[in-house]
Amino acid sequence: MAIATLQEAKEAYLVKLFEDTFFCALHAKRVTIVPDDMKLAMRMKGEKLQRV
Repeated sequence: MAIATLQEAKEAYLVKLFEDTFFCALHAKRVTIVPDDMKLAMRMKGEKLQRV
């Protein structure tokens, strides 16, 4: 049960992140997302990209 809940939360986070990323690309008048779109979407949410 706990694993399923974590999985659901991860999926919801990623779906929202990709939606925001897509809107950043649309704002730049593109239909293809690029890494800078995701960086911008994360920055707007107050998150930082961490390198692994």
